Amino acid sequence: MNLSSFLYSHINLRGLEIIKPRFEVSIDQFIPTLDSLTLDIQHLTKKTLLIARHIHNFKLGSQLRTINPEIFDLLSHRLHHLDLSDIDLSQMTSDSRCDLIKYIFKHSHDQLNIIYPQMKSLNECDCTRIFLHHIQSINNHPYDSTCSKLCHFSDCQTISEYFKEKYPLDNQSNQSFYQKNEPLSAVEIISDPVDVDMINFLINQTSDHERNETQR
Repeated sequence: MNLSSFLYSHINLRGLEIIKPRFEVSIDQFIPTLDSLTLDIQHLTKKTLLIARHIHNFKLGSQLRTINPEIFDLLSHRLHHLDLSDIDLSQMTSDSRCDLIKYIFKHSHDQLNIIYPQMKSLNECDCTRIFLHHIQSINNHPYDSTCSKLCHFSDCQTISEYFKEKYPLDNQSNQSFYQKNEPLSAVEIISDPVDVDMINFLINQTSDHERNETQR
């Protein structure tokens, strides 16, 4: 697609929507009047918005899979409205999903108006889901011990640090155990369902990460 020839017939263009293109998107021509941009693409890179960093309204679609985190720094100075409502977080790579979560958290209380992603595809105890509910003040109450424990070990550092601060683990039982100074007569078998869930969660985290690395 030749952007120059397109702009020649669309003077004073204020809004642009590019939905599921079959070509690599790169806005390499300056459009001074461009105010709103909608992109439904799989990969958002610095090249995508090469000369479109002055926009005020930006929407991303359900096809999104990866994001170059540097793109957020380029947009933050002028961006007023960020619509993420069509994004499927479960379809994004873990690294890109975490970069997006970090950006949302950083700007959750400033002047940037964010429409949050839908979370229908995430289960009730998914740490991303709980985290986004918290920062939106939706059902902002202590979750059950299983969920709060699991989120300490999220592969996303932003989520992990948030839950470690909000729901610190109780170490009293561990300290009292080691203070007994008694030799172990046998290997302790884990029977607490919470701990079993935690182990399963960590195994799934590793599997998800390996699967995302394979898909790249």
